[in-house]
Amino acid sequence: MSFMVLRTMRLPGLAARCEQGITSGTLKAATRALEEAVAALGLRATQGTPRPPPISSRAFASQPHSVPAPRSGGVAARSGSGSRRTPWSAALLGIPSLLAAYLGNWQLERRQWKMRLLEERREQLLAEPIDLFAVDELPPEYSRVTLTGTYDHAKAAFVGPRGRPSSAGVTEQSYLVVTPLTSADGKRTALVNRGWVPLSWRTDPEERRVGEPSGQVTVVGVVRHGERAGQFVPPNDLEACTWYYVNTAELAQAAGRDADTPLVEAILAADAPTVVKPPSAMEVLGGRARSLPAVPDVVPLPKTLDELCSFSVMPRDHTNYAATWLTLSAATAALAVKAVRGTMRRA
Repeated sequence: MSFMVLRTMRLPGLAARCEQGITSGTLKAATRALEEAVAALGLRATQGTPRPPPISSRAFASQPHSVPAPRSGGVAARSGSGSRRTPWSAALLGIPSLLAAYLGNWQLERRQWKMRLLEERREQLLAEPIDLFAVDELPPEYSRVTLTGTYDHAKAAFVGPRGRPSSAGVTEQSYLVVTPLTSADGKRTALVNRGWVPLSWRTDPEERRVGEPSGQVTVVGVVRHGERAGQFVPPNDLEACTWYYVNTAELAQAAGRDADTPLVEAILAADAPTVVKPPSAMEVLGGRARSLPAVPDVVPLPKTLDELCSFSVMPRDHTNYAATWLTLSAATAALAVKAVRGTMRRA
């Protein structure tokens, strides 16, 4: 087989010598002939493949080095964009600071307005009450008034559901009871919001009858103009006597009175009976179990003077809002100054 390969590769002389050495029995001659054949094959393979030209170090050093250009979205492109910022564009960062400062000043103005409003309301609530049935013109809202007459409990309306006042110490879904009160001569009538009553007052006439005074009574309260229905509060249903908010004209119409009938909200008397209720678990954990005030134990339960002087947003709340906005204004102003200085330094 080896001899046939040598003849195929055009080495017949070496093939004859190897064959002669093997047939003659001289192993050394055959081995030498094979070595010469292998060497001849390697030389022929080398001569058939051209070698690459040698690279000179001088030629390599003389060639310029090329660096690939960065992509448009790379780091190099982004790093150059900051240098194009002008002082005017950096100054725009001061707009949030100015807006926050304006809102902080507005909250301070609201605080002053709320304090004046509280002072005016306290003066009205602490003033001598006016006999409502003895005057022709209705006093301003939150004016303290007194009226004497007889309740028409058959025309009472339950508005709600409402939560129990905070002075009661607990929260419970229930209703406000609004009852017409007519003067002794029958010429004057007012709607009286007597206060909070439990749910059982609407469903159990026997329990309601216990808290319905008969004969002439004297009520001390404040003039009110009713309530505004919220966005999600359904309208009152006069035919079904279902009331969701205090609308003076509708309540008067349902009771068979004139639409301009005044509304008076009763005030809890200073000598109202009270009771000390057991503390809740949260009050015990908070360490307030020994300092709980006595809560009123009357039904209906009117509001106190302090509750009538309370707003959803008190002056201290406006102070907190103002402090938040002014702090935010100072922080954003510092960031804007830093950005402007950095831009001018690079320019």
